[in-house]
Amino acid sequence: MKNVFITLSILALAGCSTMVEQATEYKVTTQIKEKSFTSESCKDKTLRVRDVFASDSLMSDDMKYIIDTDKELAYTQSKWAISPDKILTAEILKSVRASGIFASVHNSKSRIYTNLSLESDVEEFMQYFDKDTKNSISKVVITFTLVDNRTKKILGTKRISKEIKTDTLNAAGGVKALNKAFSEVLDENNIWLDEVCK
Repeated sequence: MKNVFITLSILALAGCSTMVEQATEYKVTTQIKEKSFTSESCKDKTLRVRDVFASDSLMSDDMKYIIDTDKELAYTQSKWAISPDKILTAEILKSVRASGIFASVHNSKSRIYTNLSLESDVEEFMQYFDKDTKNSISKVVITFTLVDNRTKKILGTKRISKEIKTDTLNAAGGVKALNKAFSEVLDENNIWLDEVCK
């Protein structure tokens, strides 16, 4: 009886010391390319970058993916460190600010009057697997709209879509490809803004 009690005690203590695996947190990060822009008409204008319009799935830290175009699932051991809707807005702001196209660039909470606003509608920011999960791509689709704040006139709209094949068939591969695709979207957005401002 004594041996049974000792054995049960050891098993109970072993159970208490078991570590619960924590979820890996991923961030949206971008690589901003150094580029010289030549437009002049927006050099004296101020710009407000509005918070992105995004689906509910991008407003949480759940990291989701799609299999065969219609089955949406979530990774159980991976999540976003910051919800994508917040970090996408911040990265768009950082990218446009670094371009030097405008006199100054402000976030949506700024009380400073701005001449123009940039709106961003995030249509897709997702990792996709084919039906047998042997291939994966990450896809980013964002429509940008430049608006004159005084007249409320739309000065231009640009839909940018990028797809990147993932290196690995997991969350890490999906995030790496998403970051690359999003970086390309930001580069193309700045090129478009430069054209609109010519």
